[in-house]
Amino acid sequence: MCTDAPGLSGIDVDPASGTLVGVTDRGPNAACAPEEGAPRGGVAFAMPGFAPAMAQLALEGGGVVRVANWTGLFERLRREDGTFGARQYASGLPTKALDERPFRGKRGGVCGPWSAAPYHPGGVDLEDVRILRPGVYIGGDDYGPSLLIWRADGEILARLIPEHLGGTYAHPQGSAAALHPVLPAIFAARRGNRGFEAVAVDAAAQTVAACLESAMDGSGVGGVDAALRGSRAVRCVVLDLSDLARPTLKAVKVAMQSDARDYAPAERGLPDGVPAPTQADVRFSSAVLTDATSLVVIERGGGAVHGVQTRLVRYNLATGSDLASPALAAHGCNDVALGASGAPRGLEVVEGGAAVETVRPMDRTVVLDFAALPRADVAGMETKLEGLAVAACDAVLVSEDNDFGYRGKTYAKVYRIALDVPLTPCSEGGEL
Repeated sequence: MCTDAPGLSGIDVDPASGTLVGVTDRGPNAACAPEEGAPRGGVAFAMPGFAPAMAQLALEGGGVVRVANWTGLFERLRREDGTFGARQYASGLPTKALDERPFRGKRGGVCGPWSAAPYHPGGVDLEDVRILRPGVYIGGDDYGPSLLIWRADGEILARLIPEHLGGTYAHPQGSAAALHPVLPAIFAARRGNRGFEAVAVDAAAQTVAACLESAMDGSGVGGVDAALRGSRAVRCVVLDLSDLARPTLKAVKVAMQSDARDYAPAERGLPDGVPAPTQADVRFSSAVLTDATSLVVIERGGGAVHGVQTRLVRYNLATGSDLASPALAAHGCNDVALGASGAPRGLEVVEGGAAVETVRPMDRTVVLDFAALPRADVAGMETKLEGLAVAACDAVLVSEDNDFGYRGKTYAKVYRIALDVPLTPCSEGGEL
């Protein structure tokens, strides 16, 4: 199915109507080179005033998915009389200096003081979307990182943030959107532009599971350790959102990503001049909960030069250590370095130079390796597959992110993929 929606970073199926909903990320952007003598570059935003939005998608004949309605996300700001009313739309610009340096400009440009863009307390790099309950949605945010909750009309109701980051999001004028510092402070140490990319909901239990895109490297708190990018260990949170006024952290789990070498096995070979994928190339993109404990995640690896390197991986939330437990927290389990050498040493809590406890990751199973699909089925498929939704007990929808046409593709596709093994019992629900 083809859609005219630009830059969709997540999709979900509305069970009430059987239609699709999607979200954009922060708008057209690309890395820009630093001016001569500058220490580093940044991100050039072609549309600095872009407001991340939600799209209602309508299925038409001939496999076409049209945008039926756009809804921009916004906050209600405090008036002089103390009430809330004035709308301020969300921005795609970063929220703080430790995110990325924003500039005005186009792809391939040079960053300099003349083109600097401001940071924005309402900055959102929206990734993934789930219907939490009728008329209420939740999505991930690469900035912060944070989790965003909003209504069908686009009003942001709440932002779930790491401890001690309240000042980053506190709007000078005051906002009606609640700030809940319920995430462990260490989540602020996420790798740049790799925040909460995979968000899943158990609507019946009002439970949310959200995973970072990659292992942390400390850049979000100003202490970059590039070696940590070689870790396979990714943190995921489990939250109880049955009371939106009092969100509760239930657990922090560790999901081990695939070894990067799995995406370019020696027997398959690599074209001349193409480097082998690194662990830093492996990332999560979207997730669904197929029951209370089964978290199915899109995992991408290998980078664009290696073609469609994608898997669906199931993690069992009922297994593995809980980093939020008092015993593990007391040993510094929320240290950013956890899992830095996950492959050779395992995940160990180290105290005084000695391993005192091993952190167990969640059990994992590969549900689908796109490399096993017929070549004709993946011909022309984008490497940037970012949206995942359950279409039926034995089928999923996977959507492309075409980056607003920046890479030349003016449309995106939504693929319906049949699975050999059902994700849920096939006696339940209908299909899309």
